[in-house]
Amino acid sequence: MLLSHKKGNTFQNVKLYTGGDELNYYRLTQMYQYEEDTIVVNDYDLTGFDLRRFWKGQRIDSWDQSSIRLISSNQEIALDCLPNILSWLILSNKAVSTFEKTGINNIQVFPVNIAFGKQGYELNYNIVNILTRISALDRNRSDFVCWDDGSEDIKFIRKVVLDKTKLPDDIHIFFLKEGTGYIVVSDVLKNALLEQDMTGFEFTSLED
Repeated sequence: MLLSHKKGNTFQNVKLYTGGDELNYYRLTQMYQYEEDTIVVNDYDLTGFDLRRFWKGQRIDSWDQSSIRLISSNQEIALDCLPNILSWLILSNKAVSTFEKTGINNIQVFPVNIAFGKQGYELNYNIVNILTRISALDRNRSDFVCWDDGSEDIKFIRKVVLDKTKLPDDIHIFFLKEGTGYIVVSDVLKNALLEQDMTGFEFTSLED
């Protein structure tokens, strides 16, 4: 099941998870189908910064905002989860606030400016660095292909089924260790984002 949200609204109270209920999980991706004038990062200059650092679930100890230049050729519609060609999680201040109010604490947040338009206007956004990677793929029920070298290392995954016994109740966003850049969220974070009418997020159920 694929869920997307496009409508903006005022900020509402966010419910904190207090435990007890079984959590469901979803793959989180940026929206790939959007209106023509949506702001999309389609060019960049990272001044030597390795873009893969935001895919690895590792802490980044230094950040020079002035050395990162993200560029959009469009300038009309700004989503809360910004589509981009770097496969980064780029969020509005409002989306970051929802993360914080939901109790998400396994992330780093780095400010970044998005340049757009011929006049060089800029919007303030944030790059979210997810600090948790969990090996939780149920290999018996998932569908994947391994490399041809005889190892159990996964080349690509067709279908993800999670082993929930490996997932702690207090982690609501993480990278799936078996898939590069594969972001998983619980329904705690998903519901909080949808209740706040956050735009640009897509959630694909990982329930078997």
